[in-house]
Amino acid sequence: MKNPMTNTGTGLTCSRCTRPIDPYAAFCSSCGAPGPANPTQQPATPSPPAPRTQAAADHQLSVGAHGWLLLAAGVAVVAGFFLPWITAQIPLAGNLTANGTDLEAWVPLGGGSILVLLALQTLTSGPAGTRYTWPLALLVALGTAILVAAPYQAVTDQLGTFDNQGIRGNYGIGLWLIAAGALLSVLAAVGGWGATHRALKPTRP
Repeated sequence: MKNPMTNTGTGLTCSRCTRPIDPYAAFCSSCGAPGPANPTQQPATPSPPAPRTQAAADHQLSVGAHGWLLLAAGVAVVAGFFLPWITAQIPLAGNLTANGTDLEAWVPLGGGSILVLLALQTLTSGPAGTRYTWPLALLVALGTAILVAAPYQAVTDQLGTFDNQGIRGNYGIGLWLIAAGALLSVLAAVGGWGATHRALKPTRP
């Protein structure tokens, strides 16, 4: 039986010396160059990329949607700071309005501005870049919602004073806008945090 290691009738040639080479040889018998059977000559097979499932894509879209929601909430809080917090109809004097600047209540302005900056961070970065942005946004949203209770109480007390004087007063649209924005920012931060966690979760093949 003919030894396959010496079979040179295959048409294969050495890439270095161009002499015929056995397809089962680890090295060329003429120049010693690695042959077809040498393990170092086997091309490395690249590992296939991890499959991107539809669920992962949906989670990433959800992160972006919650980023826009957080941005809208932050803008609402900032806008509410400048809009009237209290309105009153004073006889012979006309309408009286006061906003956050008049009451020197700066918490909504600061909290809303931070929420806007965090929202822009979530919209300009991928899920991996917002891993810690959402927890921070949640803390700011909760802090804004809690601390805004103090000026709300001040407005309530002022309305009580107006009522005792026979003056008709009401909560202004700015205070309602701040309350709605604070609540919306909490919901957006919780949802965005969860969506980011799901988007970064390794996908199973």
